[in-house]
Amino acid sequence: MREDVVVSIRNEDGKITDNEGYPADLRQTERGWNIYGNVGYVISKLGHNPNSGVFFTVGGGWMQHKVNLYDANKKVAAVYGDLKKGYDRLTGGFGLTQFVGYKYISNNRIANCYFGFEFYEGFTKSLRGYNYDTGLEDTQKRFDMLIGFRFGWILPLYKRTKDFYYN
Repeated sequence: MREDVVVSIRNEDGKITDNEGYPADLRQTERGWNIYGNVGYVISKLGHNPNSGVFFTVGGGWMQHKVNLYDANKKVAAVYGDLKKGYDRLTGGFGLTQFVGYKYISNNRIANCYFGFEFYEGFTKSLRGYNYDTGLEDTQKRFDMLIGFRFGWILPLYKRTKDFYYN
């Protein structure tokens, strides 16, 4: 996370104190979810059988995320209960996704996997109207991007076709 959303409740030493004047155990993490519909294609000319090869997918959907403030001792009044929503930067909007990698389907159906790089772009804006730490409305549009490496194991659930036919 690039933004410190609780900078307004830090003291001059950069520490957060709880309601009793002791250093607080307040942690900032990110939480989020997304849902996408994808379509893809396998270029089988670069693989060893028609089901293997370079694999591409593209998709669109919804991306949503927020800053999760975890107060371990529950002693910081500024982020307790519904007040936490003023600091969480809940953000959502339309998203795009792409994946490029390699899909390997073995002839014996044992070693089936795929791996590659995935990219997510979100065209998001604040779903809250107001930020407590800045005291201002949050109306700016955002561009959020995630990049990662994905590996998956494929379990085939189809019957083997017969190798011979009766006449």
